[in-house]
Amino acid sequence: MALLKVTTNALEKELRLDYTHTDVRGNPKVETSQFGNALIAFAINRRLMVEVIENVQWNQDYQHTTTSGSGGGGLVRLQLVDTQTSCTSFQFKVAVPNKGLGQTQTTLSYVLASWQDLHALLPGLGQMGLYESIQYDKLEGPAKPGAKSKGMSADISLAKTWTEASNSPFGKFTTFAEFYATRDQDGPSQGQTVASFTPGIRTWFSKNNSLSLGEDLPLGHRANFYRVLRLTYIFNF
Repeated sequence: MALLKVTTNALEKELRLDYTHTDVRGNPKVETSQFGNALIAFAINRRLMVEVIENVQWNQDYQHTTTSGSGGGGLVRLQLVDTQTSCTSFQFKVAVPNKGLGQTQTTLSYVLASWQDLHALLPGLGQMGLYESIQYDKLEGPAKPGAKSKGMSADISLAKTWTEASNSPFGKFTTFAEFYATRDQDGPSQGQTVASFTPGIRTWFSKNNSLSLGEDLPLGHRANFYRVLRLTYIFNF
């Protein structure tokens, strides 16, 4: 299943809507930020999926003035392994800059993601899965001298499903925990690692419709946020 932050490793046919609200830390120009993301993913066959993405962001300063802008992109996902107990995929994503917020660089992302069914290894765990993804970002385009141009991130997550699909509105009710970290490879924060922990829940409230809710909590003092609230809706078709 798709969680909140770890890169999805399976091929899908879905409409996904994401909303995040961030209490910003350490930025004298931004107090809070809201981000909305919409995507349509379409699996062409068992090995190849394409996705189109559109998003918008609103930043509010300490005088309650709002600045906004939009962006978007697309991706291609290639399924490398697909069995009943594990799957692995490679993904290439292009994200165009949000010029309304002053961004000037296009982000090229290369991602390897996987999932393992822990129930197959230890039946006593019940329906539990282990998710991992690692991502390399390369920023292309005009930028200020010394600005960040490359970075890496990684996520490892555990998810446990407690109910059956038929138990609407709590079908396949799942609790999960995501550990996420980023590290800039150059720029002003070169070599610094920023980590967070995201507990969350997910439920299929009706056939083909799911909701996920979670909150990012910073680990350590280097994070640029106090907390991030996340809400995701998915419709599978």
